[in-house]
Amino acid sequence: MQASRGYAAFAPRRVAAFRINESKPAIDEIDHALARHYGFTEEEMDIIINCGIKYRMGRDADEEGSD
Repeated sequence: MQASRGYAAFAPRRVAAFRINESKPAIDEIDHALARHYGFTEEEMDIIINCGIKYRMGRDADEEGSD
């Protein structure tokens, strides 16, 4: 959690800040554990990892602006 300054008329608020790039290895480990548990194929696991890269890491935002 990061503290942020509020305007004079408002009380300071705490804001949750997530660094997804730093979480990627842990998320991938969880994805692999779930894949083993549910019996996913390599192709299905590849789809999950690529989805993670595109949507979880925010890579699709760069692609949308280039249209």
